[in-house]
Amino acid sequence: LDLGLGYGASAAAQTTLYAEAGLGYTAVLDGGSGHREGNRNWQGLVGLESAGPVGGRLEAAETMSRLWVSADLTYRLAPRDRALRPYALLGGGFVMDWSDTDPLLTLGAGLRAQLSRLIFLFTEARLQWVPSMAATSGEARLILPLTVGLGVGY
Repeated sequence: LDLGLGYGASAAAQTTLYAEAGLGYTAVLDGGSGHREGNRNWQGLVGLESAGPVGGRLEAAETMSRLWVSADLTYRLAPRDRALRPYALLGGGFVMDWSDTDPLLTLGAGLRAQLSRLIFLFTEARLQWVPSMAATSGEARLILPLTVGLGVGY
C-alpha cells in the first residue's frame, strides 16, 4: 500500500478511464415491505477521471431483485496525486425489473485507496431514491447501498 503523497505531476495532469466492481449490503429506508434485512448488492461501473476535480461514470447495480442504472457526476475532494481520495457523486438514471422502469436519483460519497499505479480499493455509500413510486406500493423507494470493491485505473 503506497500512502505517499504522489505519483508525479505528469500522472496528475492526465484524464483516465477506470473500472470498478464491488459487493455490499443495501439498507431499505422507505418501502420495501418484506425486504428490510439481508439485502446484498453488486456494483459495476466505468468512469472517467479528469485532471480537474469533476469526472463522470456509468454505474449498474443489482439489489432488491432490481437493476439500478445511473449516470453520475463525481467530484474529487482531494488532489489526484494523493493515495487516499474521497469523492462525492450525484446522478440520475433508472431502476428496472421485468415489469417496470422508474426514474432514479442518486447522491453519494466514497473513498478510493490507491494500492499501486493501476489498482485501488474503494468504499462507497449511495442514497438512491425512486421519486415516482408511491409510498404504498410496497416497493423500496429509498435505499442506501454500502459497497466495497476493487478498481483498475489511476
